[in-house]
Amino acid sequence: MTESFRRRVVGLDDVGELTAFFNVCEIADFGSPDYEVEEVRDEWADLDLDADLMVLEGNDGRIVGTMTVTSDGPAVFNASGYVHPEAKGRGVGTRLVAWSEERARTSGDRGSVDRSVLINWVVATNEGAAGILRSRGYHRIKQFARMEIELEKGPEAAGLPTGYSFRPFDEERDLPGIYAVVEDSFAEHWTATPRTYETWSKTALGSGYEPKLWAQVFHGDQRVGVAIGQNLAGYGWIKWVGVMKEYRGNGIGLAMLRNQFERYWGMGIRSIGLGVDTDNTTGAKALYERAGMNQSRSHDAWEITLEPASESDPMCQDELVI
Repeated sequence: MTESFRRRVVGLDDVGELTAFFNVCEIADFGSPDYEVEEVRDEWADLDLDADLMVLEGNDGRIVGTMTVTSDGPAVFNASGYVHPEAKGRGVGTRLVAWSEERARTSGDRGSVDRSVLINWVVATNEGAAGILRSRGYHRIKQFARMEIELEKGPEAAGLPTGYSFRPFDEERDLPGIYAVVEDSFAEHWTATPRTYETWSKTALGSGYEPKLWAQVFHGDQRVGVAIGQNLAGYGWIKWVGVMKEYRGNGIGLAMLRNQFERYWGMGIRSIGLGVDTDNTTGAKALYERAGMNQSRSHDAWEITLEPASESDPMCQDELVI
């Protein structure tokens, strides 16, 4: 029988099955799962699942691959895909990449711009995926790594320089000010685009929100640094550690990081991670290493500029027989 892959239409009721699929792929790549159902549900809430998510299934109805495309500003798109480990080498990845390009070309988020920039993210060690992207004209531009630490004993106390202090977090009072520090401290971050307070707060207060893991550092009456952690089903994820530019170099970042470790330790959470641009010009990766964290996973960003297509890529149709 000829093998065919078809697009499956999915909805929020399918989040459990897709989460399990993502974790199968994560285990194959890294040896451990990486997703919780609620986390995926939160991400899907911001997607048009019919337009932004491609799910492919085989003749037996089992999922063989997925691709998600999101907008990151006018005419800039991010794509992230998975191919089931048993389906690699069968054309699934090529079709998913082709679909992501078609989605970026036709998205209404392009505005009046003809050309679109698409960034496809792949596991850094996945040579097969890299080959597909290279053959289609992509070039590698960045690598992002996950830094992790497993706490085996109570962490070293967080010591701030003289004149600086931690202050308790109150959501209603402090959220707007913390938003301002996060936006300021990450303004130089690669692909950083301004976010509205409403957009940022929805993300900040979403899956894993735990007020005990929100820290803020003041110098006098000035809020100069923030650290925000999440509790993801017993795994600690530090979403933001940011210091305003004019206050960097004083040890505030390291103190906030160690303070996060203390907070997680007090909650009984031992495994902690965060993400970092390995080319970060502020020295963030070295800071995390000084705090005892080690790189555990890495993903490469591959970029292409897409010209308007005169006709749809045939690889993007609803059924592909190979």
